[in-house]
Amino acid sequence: MPSRPTPATPRTPLRLLPIFVLACVPTFAVDVWLGAEISPWALYLVPVVGAGWLCGKRAGLLAALFATVLIALAALLGGHPFDSWWHFALSLANRGCSLLVAGGLAAVCSRVSLLQSIVDSYERETG
Repeated sequence: MPSRPTPATPRTPLRLLPIFVLACVPTFAVDVWLGAEISPWALYLVPVVGAGWLCGKRAGLLAALFATVLIALAALLGGHPFDSWWHFALSLANRGCSLLVAGGLAAVCSRVSLLQSIVDSYERETG
């Protein structure tokens, strides 16, 4: 009797997502410490892209959402340089969308890289 096929397992389980989420916390601390003068929001890209690359699209998007919440909290705790709350909301939406795109794009690039290595391996074996 043939065995039932098992569903494909992800390369890296989502259990690693908390590591990337916790990696956002030091950037949050620096963000609050610097206050309104300097915003190190681009440093949030490192754990978001790492989560997207290693754990997949869902993890990258979840890490991006968590990082966006931390950016908002840092701006509220450390002060923000915007003239009005409307400008603050637009800036937060801009940063959040940037992080979401980066997390999703990292996952897609990881998948493309994996598929390209499979194709290259197959071509080396057959050619």
